[in-house]
Amino acid sequence: MTIEPAPGQLWQVTGPSGYGIYLGSGYWSILVRSGEEYTLTDTLSPAPVHLEAFQPEGMSWAEQFDALARAAGLGITWAEEVSRYREDGLAAASRALNFSGDPEGRDR
Repeated sequence: MTIEPAPGQLWQVTGPSGYGIYLGSGYWSILVRSGEEYTLTDTLSPAPVHLEAFQPEGMSWAEQFDALARAAGLGITWAEEVSRYREDGLAAASRALNFSGDPEGRDR
């Protein structure tokens, strides 16, 4: 007996993503890596393999991200990623403001 995915369910799926949350109408939300960053994307390509024991707490972006990252064993959360992005952005802005020609800022 084959179980059909229901919207909001986390499944192991075919393809490189490994896991997906079914959105309905054949669409899946998957976690993809681009460089050093992870993000969610919607796709039609994966097929369900196995319904996961744990499920997302809800369907917000953060809840989907956290569930997919947990399933993939990444050890990251959406909140941690946002915090890191902010810290990286603030550090880059600070460096840009302090840059006066000398990378160490010694000629000020």
